[in-house]
Amino acid sequence: MTSIKLTFIVYGDIFDVDEFSKIIGKSPTDFAYKNDILKFRRNTETFWEYSFQEVVSLYIEDSISLFEKIITPSLEDVSSFIQKNNLTSKMLFKIKTNKEPSPAIVFNNNIINLLNKINGWIDLDLYINK
Repeated sequence: MTSIKLTFIVYGDIFDVDEFSKIIGKSPTDFAYKNDILKFRRNTETFWEYSFQEVVSLYIEDSISLFEKIITPSLEDVSSFIQKNNLTSKMLFKIKTNKEPSPAIVFNNNIINLLNKINGWIDLDLYINK
């Protein structure tokens, strides 16, 4: 069995988390402002984070489609906000799988172009159950 957990994160120096939430139409599952005291450290950046529900699938596209449904309607406004505030975004995938069959990890041109518009990058963490 393979499960995929996607977390979308927007981060940078200082920005209005509430304003970003209104633009994207979602409340964050986690956020912090620069210099907030976190569990074991002082936060060095402001971040807005939204964790999607874990998907059981061999195809990373099943998680990406959830992300696209949220981001596409407000893409231009999100892009403008990210550029105006000099922010970066990240798609963080946590993939847990057995040895066989292995998951398909593919990013098509549409998602690459979308990430380019929101100054985004991809982080994949792969965990193999023994």
